Amino acid sequence: MQLVTLAEGQDLYRAGQAVHSVYFPVTALVEEVLPQPDGGALVLRRLAAQAMAGSCVLGDARATRTARVCGAGQGYKMEYADFVRALDEVPAFRELVMQDAAVALLDSNRQRES
Repeated sequence: MQLVTLAEGQDLYRAGQAVHSVYFPVTALVEEVLPQPDGGALVLRRLAAQAMAGSCVLGDARATRTARVCGAGQGYKMEYADFVRALDEVPAFRELVMQDAAVALLDSNRQRES
């Protein structure tokens, strides 16, 4: 895992594309968005410190949504293979990731209902 600078407007991954890295914002702000047929995007959630941009790839190496930096700053970048290995080998990490995934699911459901 390495600390990297994330630029505003940078796509960390795009819906339907392979994911090569998972990001943990520290000072950056990241939006997870769902592209819409009209070219717009539905913001599913905004991520800051204590969140993970990548929970949408659990179980698959393809993103189900787009993660875009909406506020420049720093974050940790973890290669996808290392992420999967840590899920298998570090129970505490797996628990944190599953908690984040549950929050992402709740946020997505709230957005759909509103």
